[in-house]
Amino acid sequence: MSLIHESIESLELKLKNKEIKPSDLVKESLDRIKATEEKVGSFITVTEEIALKQAEAMDKLQESGQATGKLFGIPMGIKDNIVTKDIQTTCASKILEGFNPIYDATVMNKLNAENPILMGKLNMDEFAMGGSTENSYYKLTRNPHDLDAVPGGSSGGSATAIAAGQVSFTLGSDTGGSVRQPASYFGVVGLKPTYGRVSRFGLVAFASSLDQIGPMTRTVKDNARVLEIISGLDAHDMTSAPVEVPEFSKIITGDIKGMMTIFEEAIKHDGFSLVNVFSPCKTYNYYNTPEWYKENLTNLDDIEGYDNTNKLEAYRILEEYNDLVTGVIYKNNNKPKYESILKNYDQSKPLAHQNLEFDQEMFKNLCDEFR
Repeated sequence: MSLIHESIESLELKLKNKEIKPSDLVKESLDRIKATEEKVGSFITVTEEIALKQAEAMDKLQESGQATGKLFGIPMGIKDNIVTKDIQTTCASKILEGFNPIYDATVMNKLNAENPILMGKLNMDEFAMGGSTENSYYKLTRNPHDLDAVPGGSSGGSATAIAAGQVSFTLGSDTGGSVRQPASYFGVVGLKPTYGRVSRFGLVAFASSLDQIGPMTRTVKDNARVLEIISGLDAHDMTSAPVEVPEFSKIITGDIKGMMTIFEEAIKHDGFSLVNVFSPCKTYNYYNTPEWYKENLTNLDDIEGYDNTNKLEAYRILEEYNDLVTGVIYKNNNKPKYESILKNYDQSKPLAHQNLEFDQEMFKNLCDEFR
């Protein structure tokens, strides 16, 4: 296993014991980027010269016993919508090609104080508007586990750089899943912090009331370590929260016993309570669900009124009905859709199973009680 595939915690110990040097990590990171970048397309900008100079300076600090910082010598990558002083920041758009910011984002100031080494800026969907990292002006990012698959997005470059072993950790941004979704594609750890936990100053906005910068790492503990560093109140961001930053990495013990009780006590303190909810719609008549059709019908030719050219439409109706059965659609303000789905479903019952009559009145009573 390469050094870059090891946890930050493991690398920190090896650096402390002088088993490796920062330049070793940077060299391995650059070698890996050169070996994989053409295939996976994680980076928009690789800061090779800057990284080598930083590593050389840190080697000297390490040798003289002056190595400091929680991320000393660790290679990192940053999503290209987080501004970096004098380093091109494009948001994956041609509009910003050649834009070199005159200041660093708050998260960059916080990271730089802990002495990691920046390897470059990472690809993304243009202005973070996408979920596949196929919408970049500069390149297509691919899933390193399957080059024919997408890496997710919009922080696809951030997740890919971890999964491909190019860097040890990255930062992404998350509005509606842009850190969590690509992380889930690769089995890496991606976190969207609670709004206000991390300063947005220097993050090019997509939706200011939802955007958050979040870390992407190989392990949960590494993620907690990076979150500790980038969190905190920021005078430049009026939405950053004036709350204490816990030592998240020390909270992680591996034992989750009693955590639900802690959660319940916390929400009770805020005036809320946990209530068990029974959904009769969830269990009612499994035989009238798409799952049952898929398991028991060889094709959709049996659905009344739909020929082969309309199979997808038939499935859509059945899936909508399943949402109704499982209680996804139950709010009063969805009543028109509720009635429309019942009507569509009634028109598309399989002829082969007319004996499984659907009791609309019973279902309505059950769902009315659930509502």
